[in-house]
Amino acid sequence: MCASKNPPNGLLPNETPQFVTITFDDSIQPQLYKTAKRMLNITNPNGCPARGTWFVSMQYTDFSLVQQWYSSGNEIADHTFTHVGTPSDQEIISCKQMLNTYGGVPNGKIQGFRAPFLNYTIDTLNHLSKLGFLYDSSASALQDDAYWPYTLDHGMINDCWTGICAQNKIPGLWEIPMYSVLDNVSTPQLMDVYLSGQPEDVTKWSLEAFDKHYHGGRQPFGIYVHPTHLTGYPGLPDPTPKLEGLISLIKTLSERQDVWFVTNQQLIQWMKNPVKISELGSQDYMRCEQPVISKEICNGLDDDNNSMVDDNLLNNCNFGTTSFNTCFNCPNTAPTLENPVPTGTPDQQQQHSVNTRHPLPNNCDTKWWDPIGNTCLCSSTECQYKDTAIPVNRTVNGTNISPNGSKSASLSSKMSYAQQYQDYYYDQQGSNNSYYDQQQQQQQQQYYDQQGGNSSYYDQGDAYNEKSKHDYQERNKEYERRDRDSYQRPSRYSQNNNNSSTGSNSRYNSSYNSSSNNGIHRMEDTIYISNLPQEVTEEKLASHFGSIGIIKTDKKLRKPKIWIYMDKATNLPKGDATITYDDPPSADAAIDWFGGKEFMGNVIQVSKAERKMNVDKGSRGGRGGGRGYSSSGRNDRSAPNNSAREGDWTCEECGANNFSRRDGCFSCHKPRAGKRNDDRRNDSYRSNRNYRRDRPY
Repeated sequence: MCASKNPPNGLLPNETPQFVTITFDDSIQPQLYKTAKRMLNITNPNGCPARGTWFVSMQYTDFSLVQQWYSSGNEIADHTFTHVGTPSDQEIISCKQMLNTYGGVPNGKIQGFRAPFLNYTIDTLNHLSKLGFLYDSSASALQDDAYWPYTLDHGMINDCWTGICAQNKIPGLWEIPMYSVLDNVSTPQLMDVYLSGQPEDVTKWSLEAFDKHYHGGRQPFGIYVHPTHLTGYPGLPDPTPKLEGLISLIKTLSERQDVWFVTNQQLIQWMKNPVKISELGSQDYMRCEQPVISKEICNGLDDDNNSMVDDNLLNNCNFGTTSFNTCFNCPNTAPTLENPVPTGTPDQQQQHSVNTRHPLPNNCDTKWWDPIGNTCLCSSTECQYKDTAIPVNRTVNGTNISPNGSKSASLSSKMSYAQQYQDYYYDQQGSNNSYYDQQQQQQQQQYYDQQGGNSSYYDQGDAYNEKSKHDYQERNKEYERRDRDSYQRPSRYSQNNNNSSTGSNSRYNSSYNSSSNNGIHRMEDTIYISNLPQEVTEEKLASHFGSIGIIKTDKKLRKPKIWIYMDKATNLPKGDATITYDDPPSADAAIDWFGGKEFMGNVIQVSKAERKMNVDKGSRGGRGGGRGYSSSGRNDRSAPNNSAREGDWTCEECGANNFSRRDGCFSCHKPRAGKRNDDRRNDSYRSNRNYRRDRPY
């Protein structure tokens, strides 16, 4: 298929459907999934739901949501394992293997790819062709090169400023360009256009760009987002106006009867056999039937129509530093780039699984496969699926990446340095610090270099509020240390937020918590569950409530932070419990999804956990701190139950108060007077801070 600005097959523009593709980049998590579903809450002219494409990277991805996204009729595509620019074929292979093994997406249905940071080369495209991918969607299209999707039989015709257009021809591999929007000063905007202006301005720019397509050659119009920028996090600007503006734009476009919202795969299916607007709705690839199954089988759908998907059937694979849910077997160890699908004995897998699951075969689509019963519930040719994908070569560049490979750069260790999305607060140090930090710096440098001359072509906002994220990480690390020093058992579910006076700048005004004048503190990352049956166990709670988000791990006990309240007289559960998640959005989602619904035969109530603080009465105190519950500035201890202790010291540089164990100031990092600058613990602390930087995503 040659590149052209005119509709294919000789169709006139007014006979041609106006396609709109909405794509999402990076990991799939509960709150991000909810954001994406809100954006797609419209229908096509044939009554079927709008569809979208998600380019998935592995870090922080919940594979049960991958399966839900795919089973709902949307597309899952490859975005590499560790989200690196100019990726190797191993990055692409490992991502695809995990999407298939734990997300249940047939290999033959993972046909698309987008390069992280949109950094691709001719080698990247050659990798995709060799691995049997159908298309790439990493190239940018401005106004003069806004072509319909085309194959690379004659080479690339977009991004020619990079020199790629003069390079190899790759017959059969499609390129779906990413179409830009011009802002009010005619600067092209591509990814996350909503970050470049006020919602009303972005809507105006987008409608002008859409009209150029609609009244021109009817080239597809694209909306390309990182859903994390449209999802709220404590302490960051509220993205609701931007999200509502984007949803309003999408609804405006959907009001036209010749506008169709499709996945990239649906778009290419139409390109291969173009039909007029009047015929599009009857095409097989535009239908939206779902299987009718009388029982829940863990296929990403609500088969028993009880408003719960895969209820009580998911395996929670928790390795301490990484966790995900899946309908399939958990690996026996955390996946790595070199070994994305670790295998083990059935006993080893059983340690992380509710029961044994059976992998998806190559002749049954996910919606019909029962991984528990090991059966395909489809008996006709209409619902079967033949996986014709090219088998993945597990030897990359002469290196064996079989499940028993010996390389050990684990996903869990690398995740520690990519603290993106909700998990800004995760306090985990990995094992390959210098290697991964070096890779991260290279990617950041590439990103900033590109900003100098071609900022609109790349993932704008990738370093969005990096300082705020860093502050959250440091605040949480300090709180956890203080928590271990100062509290008994119940307080491990709370984070002590100071009820400080106006103008306070306390280091411990943690965004996790809210407080009221009566000393009651709400823990934003922790839920309180009531009306539980006496038969409840931590394992059952982890399996059920872990399906909505990652449950925080108690680092001392090495188990999920779940507390079941026991009756002292009978030593039986009293019927209530608390669960602490890695992030507040997961706690919010748990309240929405589980509150007022049945669990183990009881209708449970779910709310944010609260804790009454023991506050000594004293003077109100101002910025300088009084005897009451007030702020003392940027100090290690400011609440009365954390009053100064023997050995605590004041920094000569910035005046911050510090714990006695500290050899360097937590605020300005100046070494403690009288301590050697090369003190091992101080150097380690300062070094570890460098590793906390978030890479762009």
